[in-house]
Amino acid sequence: MTTQAVYQEVTAPDGMLSQVNLPDGSSVWLNSGSKLNYPVVFKRGERHVYLAGEAYFEVHSDKKHPFIVETNQMKIKATGTAFNVEAYPADTVEAVTLVRGKVAVHMGLMKHVNLHPSERLYYHSQSKEFQVTSGDTYKWCSWKDGILAFRNDRLDYVFKKIGQKFNVEIAVTDPAIASQLYRATFNRESLDVILNLLKQSAPIQYKRQARIKGPDGQYSKEKIEVFKLP
Repeated sequence: MTTQAVYQEVTAPDGMLSQVNLPDGSSVWLNSGSKLNYPVVFKRGERHVYLAGEAYFEVHSDKKHPFIVETNQMKIKATGTAFNVEAYPADTVEAVTLVRGKVAVHMGLMKHVNLHPSERLYYHSQSKEFQVTSGDTYKWCSWKDGILAFRNDRLDYVFKKIGQKFNVEIAVTDPAIASQLYRATFNRESLDVILNLLKQSAPIQYKRQARIKGPDGQYSKEKIEVFKLP
């Protein structure tokens, strides 16, 4: 008789982080707007979880029972290691960043890559192409400690991550601003402080729109418009 697995779901609401310890002793941090499904008891032979969003994994070492993270586009197989996975359903790119240990990343039936520490894999779901880069992993994993680290990143990406962290919609109206590169580290500063720091260090201005109360009594997400200084 086959016993059907019972799954547990843990989420990180928009603008918040969550942390969970799995049945095997592994730890997972979930970024804003993410969801993880895992069995209450891992079945013999493997440890399989399902991710929608972004998560940082510290996997308990067990070579006989591989740890598998499945997303919309990838399967990441690990034994004992630490790595970050970005797989928001609305994004066209999924990524895996390896901090230590080894992981094997499977993309469809034909593509398979073994990553080594400090390597990062990008997989483009539309073109079905991938690329592997190497560098400091800190910026990709610092979010789990409440830190936003940017290292010569485009401003549109910077505002995307800020909006994700604080659960606000930030629209960059000028392409020239969007493509500018920015370097900074924000360590638990408030949204107001971060916006003012950006205004001082980049040629931008911003306008905040008040949240609107809907018929159901719920308020809309705050919207912020970023534009170029005249």
